[in-house]
Amino acid sequence: MRSKLSNTLVERLDWKTCIDKYDRPYTLFYLDPTYWEAEGYGVPFPYAQYVQMASRLRPLKGRTS
Repeated sequence: MRSKLSNTLVERLDWKTCIDKYDRPYTLFYLDPTYWEAEGYGVPFPYAQYVQMASRLRPLKGRTS
């Protein structure tokens, strides 16, 4: 039985780089930023990043989940 994910590519890139590199009509993006003002993630994600992400997703060719 062939796996449904056999043609799936998983990369660990900065979200902006990933969108710029892979934005196509057939691309599904799963974005999971840290919760606003949550601690313990070990990765800074200031409010400006949320604003940039929302702005970048508006003209997206692909889909988000």
